This record gives sequence, structure tokens and C-alpha cells, in this order.
Amino acid sequence: MRAHSKWLAAYTAAGVCWFTMVAAAAAEDASDPPAEAVGKALFQKRWAAAKPAGVLGSDGLGPMFNAVSCDACHNQGGVGGGGSIDFNVDLLSHANGGSGTSDVRDRLRSAHPAFVSGKNQEIQPNITLHRFSSSPKYSALRQLFAGTPVPEGLPPNELAVLQRKIAQKPVRTAEASDLKFVLTQRQTPALFGAGLIDAIPDELLEKLAAIQPFKFPGISGRVPQVRIEKVGRFGWRGQTEHLSDFVLGACANELGLQVPKISQPMDPTRPDYKPVGLDLTQEQCDSITAYVASLPVPKLVTPEDAEKSRVADFGRTVFQTVGCVACHVETVGPATQVYSDLLLHDMGPVLADPVAANHEFQLIERVPVSINRKQGNESQSDESQISQPLPVPQQGGYNGGSGPPPIQLVHIHQPFTATTTLRATFKHVPTTITQEWRTPPLWGVASSAPYMHDGRAATLLEAIALHGGEAKATTDRFLELPTTQRLALLEFLSCLRAP
Repeated sequence: MRAHSKWLAAYTAAGVCWFTMVAAAAAEDASDPPAEAVGKALFQKRWAAAKPAGVLGSDGLGPMFNAVSCDACHNQGGVGGGGSIDFNVDLLSHANGGSGTSDVRDRLRSAHPAFVSGKNQEIQPNITLHRFSSSPKYSALRQLFAGTPVPEGLPPNELAVLQRKIAQKPVRTAEASDLKFVLTQRQTPALFGAGLIDAIPDELLEKLAAIQPFKFPGISGRVPQVRIEKVGRFGWRGQTEHLSDFVLGACANELGLQVPKISQPMDPTRPDYKPVGLDLTQEQCDSITAYVASLPVPKLVTPEDAEKSRVADFGRTVFQTVGCVACHVETVGPATQVYSDLLLHDMGPVLADPVAANHEFQLIERVPVSINRKQGNESQSDESQISQPLPVPQQGGYNGGSGPPPIQLVHIHQPFTATTTLRATFKHVPTTITQEWRTPPLWGVASSAPYMHDGRAATLLEAIALHGGEAKATTDRFLELPTTQRLALLEFLSCLRAP
């Protein structure tokens, strides 16, 4: 902790004050709208614990935090990108029998006070185990759950190596107060194109979920439900409805800032501590949201080499015919080349995680009027287009010779629209689904290694191989492909780069 304190002091000492940063940003980005310029400065601001209180009468950074700025984590492929495995967020969960008893509640509170919170002192199934704190007592508490201690005074290069080794263990167990805990991770997502995802209508995602099982038997995505008839768009499990919600949550949970409607995380070493004021006003939060919404959109970059370009183009065909497009939909509403349906899918037990998907309201009936159930096809309208099926590649035994059997053709929707009328019925159910994950957008994927929700896959090939559950049949078809076709598909994915 002493080493971190020295690092933090040195880091913030070299910074400039907030007013200077805004002025500099406004001068540098004179072409940007004022809100976006202010938002950019705040996105890149290096926060520090305010002693005395900050400009707004606040306590600044922390007391619990994972980084000192937004761009410290969001930087792969440029400001606003994803984060390396070193910046994974740790989530601490418990799964103890009789969790509603006062004895378990007391022991959870003793282990980490954040497990028991709210007006009625409800038991929380999982919490964020922050990396850092302004409290010198926190290091020992974190070590209790995180395991491997970080020696004080470790040289920066050795510290980085040790932190990477710790981060590469995506699931770890711990014990405290005679209770068992599980520590899992979440990787920092890229924010490029987030403004377009935020603009996708709820009805469009509902229609996509309704059509999917008819178009692709065995594939049945679920619209993430944040509240009843409110659709989630962001987060590994679609737990966040809009980009503004994502920004507020990140400022509070990752930087420990007090923002409107969301309180900064509890300091477990001082559970009675109360923040003294806002760190960001609503207007400033809106500016950060405006800046993130303005970030450029990733594009498919065609290789300059003619041969590589040909291989990548063929790989795109393989990507479509093998069935990846069932979930990795190329275009959804305004999000062109997003390669995601933004729906939740069962990915199998290997990717199960104790932090369950948000499932407060489950859609139990959804009847789209334009489905032809007998033929399993969507009725076409003026606003709904379905492309012709692409030809099956004729290499590697696909012409009836040796090799794997032909892949079934799939139809690609370009794009999905929101014209279908739906009749929906909901019911309240427990939050127990642990194998569902939102389909991550593939735009910019070549610039965001490692992969999966916790970074367990170092390469795209490893990430594909980990696809189970609904995706298993597609994964099996991919693994049965001739080497040249698998490499072509990977070459296509390598063209999806950050802007």
C-alpha cells in the first residue's frame, strides 16, 4: 500500500488543475461542441483525493477506486478503447447456505461491510472488490480475498509482471469469517461507437429476439431486462440501459466519485463514512456522456496487400456461412458493422459466473405478427430486407469429396427494423442465470485483446473455442473447417479494428 501511495502522490503531483485542463481542452478541440470538449477533459482528468475538500466541497478520488482516470482503463486502440487484463475489475461473490439468517448477515458484514447494505440491510450477492483505497487499512482486507500479496517497494517492471499473473487467474476462491467467496473478473469494454448502440430502439432488439429462433434453430437470444419493459444495452450482461447510466456508474464505482443518483462505494474500513458533496455535477456527467457518444466508430479496414485482401474477403464469407452471424449480426439499426445482436445467450457451463445476469423481469410470451410459423421465415415488408444466401465455399472437400459435411446456409438480415408489432407478457423471477452473456460487438475486436468477459482468451482463436451452449454447434463447424478457411475467418476478424 505504501508503494501505491507513493505512486499516487507522484502521479497527481504532475497533474494540472481541473480549470486548466478544461481551458486547454477547449483550445485544443475548438471544433468540438463545448459539452464534448469539457467531457473529454473530464474523461482524461487525473483525479486525486481532495484534502481539503475539492472544488464542489467533495472528497475527490475514492475512497475506493480502480483507477485515477477514465482513460487509464479505456485506452486500447486510442482514448475510449478497451483495457488490458491488468485493469480487470474484481467482483467478489458469496454463495452460502441460509444466506438470509442473521448469523450469516453478521459474518458477511464482518468480512466486508459492503455485503450488507441498504435501508433494510439486505444481503448483496456480489460486490466490487476495489484495487485501491485512500485508506491505509484496506490493503490487508483486499489481500484476504485477492490472495497473492503485492510486496512493498517492488520495482515497476516486476510489479507489472506480478499483477498480470494475478489477473490471469479469472476465477479464484477465498475464505473469511468462516464463509466461502468466489472472486471473478470483468474486462474493460471499448466505448467506440457507443453513441450508436445507445440509439438502438428497444423495439428493434425485441424484434430481433423474436425472429432469431425461427431464422436460426437452436439460437434464442434474450433481451436484457433492466426494469420491466426497459432494455439493457451496455455491460457484459446488458445490465445497463443507456450510455448516461453507464457513465454515472463508472464514475461512481471505478473512480469512487460522488455523482447524482449514485453514491460512491462504501469504504469497508470506515463503513460509517459519508461523502461530503458531489464530485461531478449532472451537467458535467452529461458532458462526459456527450464526449463518449461522439467517439468514432470502428470500421472494417481492408488490407492493402491484394492477397490478404482476398483472403479476408473470403473469411467474411466463411464467417457468414458457418453461422457466426446468428448472434454477431452485422447491422442493427444505426449501428452499422457492429457484429452483435446485443442479446443475452447461454454460453455453456465453462463460462458460468456467480454474478448472475439481471433477470428481474423475464419475458414469457412474445408473439411477432410477421412470423410465418409453418415455414419458419419472416414475412418481408418494405422496411425489412433479407439478403440472398451466400454460396457455400467449395474448398477443402465441400464439393462432395473428403472433409467435413457442407455447412447449412444461413440468411443475413441487412438491417433489422422495428416495424413488427409484439404482444409481450412478463413475470418476476429470481436472478439465477449464470451462463448468459450479452453478445459483445466485434467492431474493433482486433484492437481489444485479450477476449471474453474476463480476458481468459489470449487470442481470437481461443475465444471462438470457448463458445459453448447455444454457440456450440457453430463452434464445432468452425473447428471442423479446413485450416485455410479457419485462417481466412481469423484474417477477416483482424480487419475489424479500432478507429
